[in-house]
Amino acid sequence: MVTSAKHTDPDDSTLFVSVADGVSRALLQISRAAEVAPGLKPKARQAQLAAIHDISQASLQLLEGYALTLRLQSGHEQPELAPLSIKSLLSDTAQLLSPYAAQFNIQLELDVSARLEPILSDRNILQAALVSLGQVFIAAHSETEERGVVRLAAHKTRYGIVVGLYGKGVEMSNSALRRARALGGKAFQPYSGFVSGAASGVFVADGLLHALPAQLHAARYHNAAGLAATLPVCQQLELV
Repeated sequence: MVTSAKHTDPDDSTLFVSVADGVSRALLQISRAAEVAPGLKPKARQAQLAAIHDISQASLQLLEGYALTLRLQSGHEQPELAPLSIKSLLSDTAQLLSPYAAQFNIQLELDVSARLEPILSDRNILQAALVSLGQVFIAAHSETEERGVVRLAAHKTRYGIVVGLYGKGVEMSNSALRRARALGGKAFQPYSGFVSGAASGVFVADGLLHALPAQLHAARYHNAAGLAATLPVCQQLELV
């Protein structure tokens, strides 16, 4: 069993700067791609325009997750817990992440049993957390020599359903997570040991999961390291 560490939210200004840095990097990519697109041949230009679309969508997803975090922290929005099919949720999440993974030439795999019981959670919050975390994993793996596969997975334990992102290109420990949370209001990049860049998606995912409430923790699954959360099985009913 993973012991839940005390959650410490990053300073609002630090998180804002981290998110802004991530979006500004994306805008710079879009600007450069738009500059060269007119001079490309039709097929290459179409691919360039598709890349611009996918990167802009990923940035919007990050901003939407950040905005949701702020609404939850301020009390303007509350989690709406309901029975949720984890297979349906992860399938939709994989579809949202697939275009972003393709731009980085990363293979995204979905690993979820059809027999998993429904969980009790808020669909919008959990999906926003997984999308934010998925973007960080995809970017992190694109910087490794092997690149490889990012796995979006769920499996059952005696403590509940563990849902998370896994891969062999990066490592993350619970002690590293604790240090990152402690530095959240004091350092711009507390996750520098995990991935270069702002890695604001980890902050966003951590805050969203905390609202459910759930605890982001380091995990291993099928010989791959990752970050995950354990969510309660819904005992009320089973979804069709």
